[in-house]
Amino acid sequence: MNVGLEFRIWDIANKKWIKHGWTNDTYQTEYFIDVNGGVRELNYDSLDIVENVILQQYTGLQDKNGKKIFDGDILKIVCTGTILLFCTGTYFASVCWDDRKLGWFLKIVPNTVDKYKRFNSDFCVDSYRSYEVVGNVFENPDLLK
Repeated sequence: MNVGLEFRIWDIANKKWIKHGWTNDTYQTEYFIDVNGGVRELNYDSLDIVENVILQQYTGLQDKNGKKIFDGDILKIVCTGTILLFCTGTYFASVCWDDRKLGWFLKIVPNTVDKYKRFNSDFCVDSYRSYEVVGNVFENPDLLK
């Protein structure tokens, strides 16, 4: 899989996604990630530091509808028991990076696990092809309850 790095930017203070690049033939502000992981906004003659933002990286995967899956997305997973035995039902999970396992994983929302109580709370994102992006941790935190 040959996927370039792609990010989206969440503005904590204004609680919205920051648009950047070209959108519908209209130029939006360009943003860059510096070597320290900070976000910088390109102005005419300078790169200004942008504070109070959260970067979310594209995982390189798409859901069953072709929508890109980013860090922090919330997925709906329909499990029929054919991939993980004894695992059936519909679950919700947030996508997160695990430094120990060096990969993208799903953090299962505990109260959505009702058919298999010992279900592991983390499993590889690429294990499933039946997931669907239904929101993200910033705009839809209620899906994590």
